[in-house]
Amino acid sequence: MEGLAIGIGTTMLLHCDLICASNDTQFQFPFVNLGLVPEVGASYLLPRLTGQATAAELILLGGMFGAEEAVTLGLVNNALPADEVAQAAKPAVMALVKQPPNAVINSKALLKAPLTGNLRDRVRDQIVQFGAGIKSEEFTEALTAFMER
Repeated sequence: MEGLAIGIGTTMLLHCDLICASNDTQFQFPFVNLGLVPEVGASYLLPRLTGQATAAELILLGGMFGAEEAVTLGLVNNALPADEVAQAAKPAVMALVKQPPNAVINSKALLKAPLTGNLRDRVRDQIVQFGAGIKSEEFTEALTAFMER
């Protein structure tokens, strides 16, 4: 990510898993400044990522912030010189596409699930998915590949 990420540009990052930004990228949630409320789930996702107080500051005051602050807030994974962003993202992309697809899909679903219920509920959900995963062809293939290394 390079340049300006204002409004939807920043909100869409909340839906991403791995984000590299250039050092000069600027971010903003300008909705209240414009007489609007946040869109595309920002009011749900941002507090989960940054905590309630920080989310309130970012949305209610609508100030601009830079890439280093975005890293500190947990909105992006890293901030790099602009000419290094694409190259830095490559290893993560290559590692991700080699992962078993169903394990990635199911792990993402668990990570994105609402933080409701309790730890016991989440452990139960994970046990169910883990058990199904162990019986899958995808697991057998991944385990075989792992053992062959």
